[in-house]
This record gives sequence, structure tokens and C-alpha cells, in this order.
Amino acid sequence: MKYSILRRLSFKSILNRKNIYGPYLLAIGFLFSLEYILLSLLNNNYVRENNDNDTLMTLLSMALFFITLMNIIIALYGSRFVSKIRRQEFGLYTVLGMENKHIRYMFLVEYLLCWLITSAISVLFGFGLGKFMFIILNRMMHDTGATFMSYPFDLQTAILTVSILFAIFITIFILDNYRLIRYKPAELLSQANASEREPRVRILITLFGLVTLGLGYYVALTSQGVIQSMLKIFIAVLLVVMGTYCLFVTGSILVLKLLKKNNDYYYQAHHFLTISGMLYRMKANAVSLATIAILCSGIILTLSATVTLYSSMQSQINSVLPRQYELAPNNMNQSNDQQTIQDLRSGLNGIKQKKSVTNSLLLQQLSTPASLTSNGTLQRLSKNVRDTTKGRPIYLLVQTVNDFNRLTHKHYQLNDQTVMIGSNLINVSKYKHLGIVNKQYKVKQVDTSILTAKYGIEVVSIIVPDQQLLLKTQEHYQNYNRNTDKFMKTPLDINLYFDLKDGQQLTNKQIKAFQTKYGQTITTKKSVQQMEYHLYGGLLFIGMLVSLVLFVITILMLYFKQISEGYADRKNYQIMQQVGLPKELIKKTIHSQIVWLFVLPLIVGLIHVLFATNIMSQLMGIVGITNMHLYFISYVIVGIVFTLLYLVVYLITSSKYYHLINGN
Repeated sequence: MKYSILRRLSFKSILNRKNIYGPYLLAIGFLFSLEYILLSLLNNNYVRENNDNDTLMTLLSMALFFITLMNIIIALYGSRFVSKIRRQEFGLYTVLGMENKHIRYMFLVEYLLCWLITSAISVLFGFGLGKFMFIILNRMMHDTGATFMSYPFDLQTAILTVSILFAIFITIFILDNYRLIRYKPAELLSQANASEREPRVRILITLFGLVTLGLGYYVALTSQGVIQSMLKIFIAVLLVVMGTYCLFVTGSILVLKLLKKNNDYYYQAHHFLTISGMLYRMKANAVSLATIAILCSGIILTLSATVTLYSSMQSQINSVLPRQYELAPNNMNQSNDQQTIQDLRSGLNGIKQKKSVTNSLLLQQLSTPASLTSNGTLQRLSKNVRDTTKGRPIYLLVQTVNDFNRLTHKHYQLNDQTVMIGSNLINVSKYKHLGIVNKQYKVKQVDTSILTAKYGIEVVSIIVPDQQLLLKTQEHYQNYNRNTDKFMKTPLDINLYFDLKDGQQLTNKQIKAFQTKYGQTITTKKSVQQMEYHLYGGLLFIGMLVSLVLFVITILMLYFKQISEGYADRKNYQIMQQVGLPKELIKKTIHSQIVWLFVLPLIVGLIHVLFATNIMSQLMGIVGITNMHLYFISYVIVGIVFTLLYLVVYLITSSKYYHLINGN
């Protein structure tokens, strides 16, 4: 057979199967355009030169690894569906006299065409979209100096992207050749029409799924503290994933069989068709549905967390640095607190000689490890930190009510028998009395949203009525020094905050000269903002990209599942029409099946996210976020937007499926 004929057949095959190849090639091209964007950002000179730390580069590298892995998996996954749908066609070619080498040549031509199409989409669309993504990234980081010209075309990135695509399609070519050698022509013809046996209910697997899912939820709900949550999140995710797959594979079949045994329900026309059809293909659908459910929860969690982080950024900055400037001693090991105070005031006087200072605020705070017992007694932490017999290890912050009021602009008043307590991650509302330095104090609760966001561990903040009690706690709750094998008094954290009048600013040169002269450190709010925006802006950008990739993968999985099912069901539904079943009944049956395939993963994904709320709130504490109302708002908004987009995909896919089974 002439190879020119084979080439024409290859071109025509792709055109005739445009409802398969079109979405597949567009999705792969789009996913690898995101790959191009990430690679080009890593190589971009502007991004490198305008980021003083490596945080953004690390985030981009991690996102690149994850997205590359997901892109490769979905490319191979999609090719499997394409091959399955076309298997009967290849069997027909062999029956008509084509040899394996001819079909192999057709494979080669088709995949070369697919490679060229996806390469063109990836590079051209990636470069065009990359310009806008580049500007968006810089705006998220509050960098207004970036322009479209700062994002030139990157030939090296284009070659690398095209090379990865080439390797993927060569791999698909090899896999299809293996399938061609493995199956005989008769098997290729029969496999397309082969139906699976009715799946059996595996009670043990169902019970295992219920147990693992329940354990995963229990771990997520009972995790307390940042360290514990970080260790247990992987266990919880593993258990939930295992439980989800087991319950979709066997639990869904159990539900369908129970419905089938209900004669009043099952022997209604559209219920009969729906349940019968789902039973015979549920084994294949279940794995895809479980994967989609996990993807849905991953998308919502990723976006909710990153949106929360970005939205709370300014309040965190204000909490860390309540004034325009912070003056702090270089030597944090000074034992003479009064000398530190004098040095800071001397330094402030030096600044006053050059600038007009206002809103100066000198704060003293004790920051030291301690332990909190279940009955509400603060104790000195033992030498063995892991020894929890004397209470739960915490980080204790103590400051006077006067300093706290000046910092937060509140007007709290305390008598000498009362203290205030608050915590970022620990529930301290149960304590009515608190034991401090061998004395019991009445307790008032403080709003956690106004506590400092500096610390990413379990912090208990105590507001005491006067300086005398602050010094007593400093003397009593000493910190163990392993080098000297002794308990030593922790020096107070003494910081001086101030603003400058009339929009005045200290230049970098002035700051360096001051630090050299006085041996003190000046931190500017502008520098803290820049660092925070680089971190959280980068996180939001990466979260958006990862969520976009997961959403495209979800759409592609749903689309291919429905298309492959449509080809498999077309002949059955044509027979139903020929025996007299009305079109309205068929359409109602189709709708019921698609609802199963679409709504169930979404509901399961939303349930997973709800059960992850506790462990997510603990992990948010790492970056000092205690306002979980903001997280819930982000979750609701992201959930609604995702559900609406998911509904659009449902409408498109159901329409395609209906046209397919009607022979269009």
C-alpha cells in the first residue's frame, strides 16, 4: 500500500474524529502552555533580578514539577481513551488487508501531527498568555515596574516544551504499537463492543473503605497544633484517598444493587434503564469518579487556602509591624533589660536629630517556652520537651495591659487578681482561672484576631495587669540551656516602633549609617510588605495555576469518560429506539446517568473539604492566620464559583453524549 494513501488516511482520521482529537489536543496544548509559562518565568531576567530572595523561584520550581507530572499523566491517560475508541477501526484495517507496518506508519503520522499541533498551541498560546500572567504575577507582588517588554520570547523554553511533548507522543506511539502487537484483529474488533460483567459487591473492600475514610476524617478532625497537623495531614490524605477509591469502586455498586432490589423503584422505566446501565459500567467509572472527587477537593482546598493567605496579608503585616519603622537591639542575648531600653531611646533620639518622629511606641514582652496543664496552670517547661506529663508544651507571650492597649488601640482594664488570655491555635476559652507563678488569677478572654501574627506555633498570650507580674513571670518561667545544663532567665523582647511626620522616610543610606553608629536594627514596613507580597503573591499565583491545571484535567477526564461511554452506548440506545422506547424516556435516562457521573464526585469533594477544615485551620497557624471566618468566606466563594463552572461542563458534556448516542 502506498504511504501517500496512508498519510491521507491519517489526516482524514483526525478530521473525522475531531470530537475526540479536538478537545484532547486543545487540553494538552493548553496544559503545556502553562508549562511554557512556568519555565519562561524561571528563566526570565526581570523575575530573577527583582526578587532578592529565592522564595518565588522555589515556589515556581515546585509548581513546575507538579504540573509537569500531572501533564504527563493526563496526556497518557487521554491517549488511552483515544486508543480505546479507535480500537475497532484498527481491527477493521487489518481485516481489509493492512499489515501492522502500515498501521504503525499511520500511528507515526498521526502522532507527529498531534505533536506539531500541541507544540504550536503550547508555544504560541503560552507566549501570549504568559505576557498577561507575567503582569498578573508582578501585580500580585505589588511590583508596578514590570511591562510586556520585560517578558520576551524564550527560545530555550520553547525548545524544552516541544521536546517534552515529543517524548510524550513517542511514548504513546510505543504503547499503541505494543497494543497492536498484543491483540489479534478479531480481538480488536470485539473489544470495542465488549461489555463488562455485572460487578460484584465486595463486602470486605466496602468495609475497608468505610473504615479508612472514617479514620481519615477522624485524624483530620482531632489533629491539634501545627506540628501534629503537619505530621498527620499526609496520613489523613492517604486514608481519605484510599477510602474514596474503595467506596466508589464497591460502595457505589452496593447502593445500585440495593436500589435494584427495591422492586417498586427499580421497575420504573427510566430507573430500570439508568441502574442497569450504571451497573454494567460502574467498575470502570468508579476509578475515574473517585479521581475526579479527589481533584475537586484539591482544587477547592488549594484556591481557598491561597486566597485566604493573600486576603489576610495586610492585617498580618500590621500585626507584625504596627508602625512605619521598628527599632530593635542587634544583640538579642542581652540580660540587662533596662540598659536595652536606654540604648533604644538613645537610638530614637539619634533619629530625631535627622527626622521628625511621631507615634513612638516602646513595648516589652516575655517570649519563652512553657507548659500548660489541663486544669489551667502555667509551668516551667521541663528539660525533656517531649515530656507532656506536666502539661502541653506551648510558647508563652506575656505583656502588660498598658502595652497591649497602646499596641491594639483598645481600653482594657485589669485589677491585680485578673489576667487576659488568648491563643492562635489552642482553645483556651474553657479556662476560668489560670495559675501563674503559684497564684490563681481570674481569666478574661481576648479576641484572637488582634493578637500578633508573628508566630507559627502554638502560642498562648497572657495580658497581665502590671510590670511587676511581667517581671515575676520572666524570673519564674526560665528557659533550659542545653549547653550549660541550667535554666536561664529569658531577656525581654524590647522593641521600639515609630512613624515619621509629613510622609518623611529614611533612605537606605541613612538606615545603614544609623545601624553602624548605634548597633541597632531598623526594619521598615515597606521591606516587610515587599517580602510578604513576594511570598503570598507568589503563593496565590501558583495556587491559581495548579487549580487551573487540576480543573482542566477534571474537565478532560469527564469529557473522555462521557465520549467513550457515548460510543459504547450508542448501539444499545439505537436498539432501544427501534423497539419503540420514546426519545423523552431515553433523554431522561441519559440525564440520570450523567447526574450520577457529575454530581456525586462534586458532593464527595465538598464533603472532603469540610472535614479538612480543622486541619487546615491548624496549618494556617503556621503563617499566623487565626481569623478562620476569612477562610470560610474564601471556601464558600471558591466552592460556588467552582460549582458553577462544573455545571457548565456538565451541560456541554451531556449535550455531546446525547448527540453521540443518537448517531450524530
